Amino acid sequence: METALRRAYEAMSEPRRVAALGDCAVGCGFLLRSDEVVGPVEDVLPVDVRIPGCPPAPEVIARHLLPLLGPDA
Repeated sequence: METALRRAYEAMSEPRRVAALGDCAVGCGFLLRSDEVVGPVEDVLPVDVRIPGCPPAPEVIARHLLPLLGPDA
């Protein structure tokens, strides 16, 4: 998945924004000891916002993502 994630990121147009959404993306959660997990998303890509939770509530996601859209959002 690391290769696919990097390819998807490189295919995105600028400005790129990355959100680590959920405990597994932020800190690996219960998947931490899996052989397939290299670490949190920020070990692979630059992360703009970290949204904890398992799963994060919709209002928490909105509260973290709306500032990325700028003052006109």
